[in-house]
Amino acid sequence: MQRKQVLYLVAILVMVLAMLPVGAAAQPAAPNASAADTVGNDAPLSAHDLKVLADAGPAAPAAPVNPDAVLYDNGPLVTNPAGGAGGADASALQTAVLNSTYGFGHQIASGNRVADDFTVPAGGWNISTITFFAYQTGSTTTSTINNVNLRIWDGVPGVGNVVFGDTTTNRLAGSSWSNIYRTLDTGLLASDRPIMADVVTVNTTLPAGTYWLDWSSGGTLASGPWAPPVTLVGQTAKPGANGMQSLAGAAFAPAIDTGSGAVQDFPFVIEGQAAGGGPSISLRKTVGTTPGVCAATSNISVAPGTTVYYCYTVTNNGTVTLETHDLSDDQLGTIFTGFSYSLTPGNSVSTVDAGLTISTVINAPTTNVGTWTAYEAVPDGGGQASAQATAVVNITPGSCPAGTVPNVLYSTDFEAGADGFTHSAAVGTDTWALSGANPHSGSQHFHADDISSISDQRLVSPAVVLPSGQDPVTIQFWNAQDMEPTFDGGIIEVTSDGGATWTQVPNANLLTDPYDGALSTSFGNPLGGLQAWWGPQAYLNSVVDVTGYAGQTVQFRLRLGTDSSVSHPGWDVDDVLVQSCAPAVVEPICQVPELTIPDNDPVGASTTINVPSGGSLADLNVYMNVTHTWVGDLILTLEHVDTGSTAVLFDRPGVPPGTFGCSGDNIDNYADDEATLTFENDCANANPAYVPDDPYQPNSPLAVFDGEDLAGDWTLTVSDNASGDTGTLNEWCLVPGDSSGEDPNIDVNPLSMESTQPTNTQTQQQLTVANTGGGTLDWVIDEEETAPNAAPPAGAGSTAKLGAPEQVQRSAKELTSLMEAANAEVVADGSFEAGTPNPFWNESSTNFGTPLCDLAGCGDGGGTSFPLTGDWWSWFGGIAAYEDGNVSQSVTIPSGGPATLSFWVMNGVCSGDPSDYLRAYIDGTQLWETTGAAAECGTLSYRQVTVDVSAYADDSAHLLEFNSEVFGTDTTNFALDDVSLDAGGGGGGACDVPSDIPWLSLDAYNGSNAGGTDTMLTVTFDSTGLANGVYTGNLCVTSNDPDPGPGNGTDQVIVPVTLTVRPPTAVALTDLAAETDQMPAPVGVPMGVVAAAGLSMAMAAGYALRRRRTQE
Repeated sequence: MQRKQVLYLVAILVMVLAMLPVGAAAQPAAPNASAADTVGNDAPLSAHDLKVLADAGPAAPAAPVNPDAVLYDNGPLVTNPAGGAGGADASALQTAVLNSTYGFGHQIASGNRVADDFTVPAGGWNISTITFFAYQTGSTTTSTINNVNLRIWDGVPGVGNVVFGDTTTNRLAGSSWSNIYRTLDTGLLASDRPIMADVVTVNTTLPAGTYWLDWSSGGTLASGPWAPPVTLVGQTAKPGANGMQSLAGAAFAPAIDTGSGAVQDFPFVIEGQAAGGGPSISLRKTVGTTPGVCAATSNISVAPGTTVYYCYTVTNNGTVTLETHDLSDDQLGTIFTGFSYSLTPGNSVSTVDAGLTISTVINAPTTNVGTWTAYEAVPDGGGQASAQATAVVNITPGSCPAGTVPNVLYSTDFEAGADGFTHSAAVGTDTWALSGANPHSGSQHFHADDISSISDQRLVSPAVVLPSGQDPVTIQFWNAQDMEPTFDGGIIEVTSDGGATWTQVPNANLLTDPYDGALSTSFGNPLGGLQAWWGPQAYLNSVVDVTGYAGQTVQFRLRLGTDSSVSHPGWDVDDVLVQSCAPAVVEPICQVPELTIPDNDPVGASTTINVPSGGSLADLNVYMNVTHTWVGDLILTLEHVDTGSTAVLFDRPGVPPGTFGCSGDNIDNYADDEATLTFENDCANANPAYVPDDPYQPNSPLAVFDGEDLAGDWTLTVSDNASGDTGTLNEWCLVPGDSSGEDPNIDVNPLSMESTQPTNTQTQQQLTVANTGGGTLDWVIDEEETAPNAAPPAGAGSTAKLGAPEQVQRSAKELTSLMEAANAEVVADGSFEAGTPNPFWNESSTNFGTPLCDLAGCGDGGGTSFPLTGDWWSWFGGIAAYEDGNVSQSVTIPSGGPATLSFWVMNGVCSGDPSDYLRAYIDGTQLWETTGAAAECGTLSYRQVTVDVSAYADDSAHLLEFNSEVFGTDTTNFALDDVSLDAGGGGGGACDVPSDIPWLSLDAYNGSNAGGTDTMLTVTFDSTGLANGVYTGNLCVTSNDPDPGPGNGTDQVIVPVTLTVRPPTAVALTDLAAETDQMPAPVGVPMGVVAAAGLSMAMAAGYALRRRRTQE
């Protein structure tokens, strides 16, 4: 280690030891050192902790928890307000009454958890967040907590049922210092245990009742995390305390202070809103693979082609009875409307209870959001309540899609030895070796030590040939990781040139277990700076997508990099598999019934094949061998008894127009949707009627069975429909296949849509998405509102800005959530909707403090400055005096392609002085300018500006800046809004930046279609609240159609949509006789409410699930 690093660590160690209480000598470890943090058991920081602190930034300021919608507070935690170090609060362990436990272990890594209860009053709660409290001894005030999971139980943990959460999902929204130190009552100024406030996202509704929370936390230091108990001055515990603790997954037991023996409680804060009186419901949506039952989970993984079953359970959390119900799903469409069921307060009903089967075939990851609306009876007030719930179905990583089977290219469990694997160290010691210490299966595996010195240890596979056309191709290996977090870790690399060059597999290709983070560059690890695994992680199956190497011979290697200090157990690897997905070769399923066909009998005769097991059908053909003269007499129909689907294979060819049909003899052929010839039009009046063994298209498509499970009963019925000729069904076969040889082709109709209507009305039109090719077409529709031509606000007056806007007030939790929210744009908050102070933009203004404005604070300058979209915009100038305004932010533009900066500006009023300007810069280089004498001055509408910034697309940070100066000769108003940066080369074209079209909606936004099927969608144009004018947008239909072909001939279809809002046409009411014609139901009113208000529960099974899969 370099001398300066040693001195740095020594300095930190001296500083941390100085913070420890006097007399806190090192003690032997407790039997379970992760169970509790107790007096007299303080341990110095580990070498790993010192490295973490050396890598950390400056200490963070306090972010006190000031929740603004507290439903419940299970404190107190603070004993000495402002009595701690630096004036912070202290939570002092009460040693005066013999308490000795600082905090209780609830470490994720050790399987430890803590629990406590709370009670929801009548009416229920809508819970948004819960704040827990934890610390890691020796941390600074910069939080080291990085993971919190929780469960909510309707009874004691392990005895009741889990109603929310799990033990794996990290629900941490933000963690910051609570302004509290955990101390002793005899040493209030200790600062080695800063307590963090950990805010977790919940967003669930609970009816009245008593519930238990149990939770577990993770952090980056070796100590803890520890959960401090509720603390009161001079008391051993809170009266009635009943907190619990589970160690290493064991049963929960009372959480007892080791000194006083008193049971403790744990502090937490629940935020949200009371559900209140009147109508209120909560909805739970689960998904499984067994029909007729409500599954226990809302998130599952299945193989492609699996049929899944959804269950919706609604609970009445309000105080009134709900009589009728609507249920819709953003993927499955409308499930029912006007369902009649008397749901009394506190009770629940599910779709399974109602006799409904709601299913779909999964071929791609699918997230469904269901919306249940329940209505109070009109005589009782007519109120209503809605709730939403989500279910997620993922494709099991590495599984082969429907119509393909696994093709094993290489596999080993190392039971017979290394099986071609080799190992070495490019730096330091090579510890890779076969071991029997911790195999995943069998008796041995490969293991490498995470040593306390610098090393680069490599385990290299033998060469494997990856075939083309068998997607996906994956490497799978079971592995257990326990390496020093952040400093030591492992990666996987691939070579296709015999080892001359190696490429790390990126996170995007890790289908399971993404890398844990970037390795530190501070202590000599050869892999420093790279994304890597380090764990701790029990055995799991890592699935790596290497389809990009198809058609090549590859090797892969696992590299373990270690730095100059601190050892950990290391890396275990076992059960390696390399596989591709080859087209399935399925044997025909045949029957030889020798079935006599009754002459001139339309009922005919039937025979059934039972298929005991199967799988999802990608394609089905049917072989028929019939001996019969004059085949024009015959009709053959296939039914899948389990689903009720039918297809007419053969229907009296030549009838009509021929009176007696085709006079040819015998059938020895396949019914095949992909055939060129047809049974109907290519029958020969000879013997044989058709070319033996050749395929012919049936009269109705066999695609009706695509996606269904092959298993079950299949019945073929054959009838003779004219006298004079007889025959026999000798043999017939189901021939499952795949349509992978033919690509899907998307066909969208119509290619543009428009509606002209008065304001405050709705109209509906149909849009059809069809697959005119083969395979399965997967499609998604995004909306894009064409940038609106914002109209100036009504009014006149001064063109000057009224003043600065009111600042947005945010809690520390809200700010953390906003900053950590996922953002797909290069430019964060390009429309300035986060207001001021803005967490993304730097702001300055000579006269107003900020250029950011809303109408309430700044006015509209007599209609010369206003937002293009949303409520906020950036207003430069606005005063007849010198004004310098600026907004800027740091952006990182991805490399590898062109990049375009886009923004919208308006010169609402100008002084005429060319010295007044608004400019755009990157890194101080001017990209664009407008002035107070520009030709656009006085134009009260926004214009779009685009600038090529490809020169800055280098994965590095750059300062994007808009700066303006006006010099006061007269008022100049520059308005700026909707800043974006397209790093994908789109250049601002149609569908480059999808956005919601507020006046248009569809009943489904994605789906899948087998070859020859289509989906009909309902498009609603809604002019409610819209002023007269023309509104435009695009429907952006993206699919897996790979090549131009029939129909639209593209893999993205752009459907322009136009809504023209006009005043209603004047109608002269001349002679309104008392006609009684039926009027259609108004759009938006559930048909069930109009026509089926008295529908009973028993009729629920009669509702047809409106799954838009195919038109039959």
